[in-house]
Amino acid sequence: MLRMFSTFALAVMLTILPIAHTTALAADLHERQELVKFEQTWAKALLHANLRTLEQLYADRLHYVHSDGREQDKRELLSEIGTQAVQYQSIRQDDLEIERYENAALVTSRAQLTILDHEQQKPVTVHLLHVWVLQNGRWRLVAAQATRMIASR
Repeated sequence: MLRMFSTFALAVMLTILPIAHTTALAADLHERQELVKFEQTWAKALLHANLRTLEQLYADRLHYVHSDGREQDKRELLSEIGTQAVQYQSIRQDDLEIERYENAALVTSRAQLTILDHEQQKPVTVHLLHVWVLQNGRWRLVAAQATRMIASR
């Protein structure tokens, strides 16, 4: 009897495990696609100085570090974007990588930006690190770090 139960349990596990694994892979793919979409929405909102969208994407306790070392919170960053003293003219992210950790995700990329800073155009290439956290069922950007890349010799 025990042997028959063990065989039955093994058969059930061998049937369920591939389904569970496939479901987990599909969920992981969906989350990755969702995070890529949030990155694209962030870039588009920054290009158009869309404060309403950025307000929704940024967590209330956002910590944003620019490539020049300046640090800003959500209020300071939105204020600066709103004045358009600094305007983002283009943003292209390459080599996007996503690491998921329970209710958080790290998104890294290499980004090429063109910034209009007080009417002076500046091309900048940076490594971006974005930390997204799932808060009340929504992904929010809680931290961003841009590190300027130095041209290799």
